[in-house]
Order: sequence, then structure tokens, then C-alpha cells
Amino acid sequence: MNEETMVTMTTEQAEAKIREWADYFEVDTERGFFDDVVDELRMPVKKGRLDFDYDGECFRYRLIKPIEHENSSKELIDIKEGSLSQNKVIERFKDNESVGQAVALLARRTGLHIAEVERLSDRDVSRINAVILGFFVQTKSSR
Repeated sequence: MNEETMVTMTTEQAEAKIREWADYFEVDTERGFFDDVVDELRMPVKKGRLDFDYDGECFRYRLIKPIEHENSSKELIDIKEGSLSQNKVIERFKDNESVGQAVALLARRTGLHIAEVERLSDRDVSRINAVILGFFVQTKSSR
């Protein structure tokens, strides 16, 4: 999807959509951290790069920088809620290996391979983490 075909909305519409998702996930929007989530996700929602599929219960995110691999490119990913059994892979990392834990978490929540996660841009990682922390984990990010 190029810039010309992207859906755009007003800031107010984007924020209302984010708060609608928060209501769906029963997120306490009165807690201060949620303002950080709104700030981080406002532009991707506004530009039509982030949306939520209620039927599949997953966020659809169009990467800022598509993942290039050999002869293919991946630019659209799903971000899903995890379960304790799915997160067991993260246990193999010790406390001092937080980057490895972050990569494993992103791989589990997006369905990407570890090698693909390692190619994500910082901006994409920041947006994906905002979705995970803001709607699924509901905890303040460490920015």
C-alpha cells in the first residue's frame, strides 16, 4: 500500500478508535500509561496502517519498513494475544538476555520467524510493543 492509497482520518477519529479497542479489551484508560499507548499508536491508526479485526481478535499492522527476505517481502502482519503455554519459549532466556526475550515475545505474538523479527525497524518494534503492552499485557512500557 503506498501513501496515496492509505486511509487517513482525523486525530480525533484515530484516538476514538484506539479507545474503542481499549473498551473491547477492558483496558483501564484512566491509568496514565494508556496515554502513552494512544500517543504511540495515533499515527499508524490515522494513516490506516493499524486496525483491529474483531472476528479474528487480532491487530493488523502494515510495517513502515517491509521485511525483505530473498525474493519476497512481508509488509502486513497480525498481532495476537498470547497464552501462557505459547510464552514458554521466553522462559529459556535468563534475566540478562532481555533482547532475546523481546525477540521471542515479538515472534510469538506476530507469527514471524526470529530472523524476520530481527529485521524489524525500531519504529515498527515500538508500535508492535505498544499494541502488546497496551491491549494484551496492559502494563506501562519502559520508554
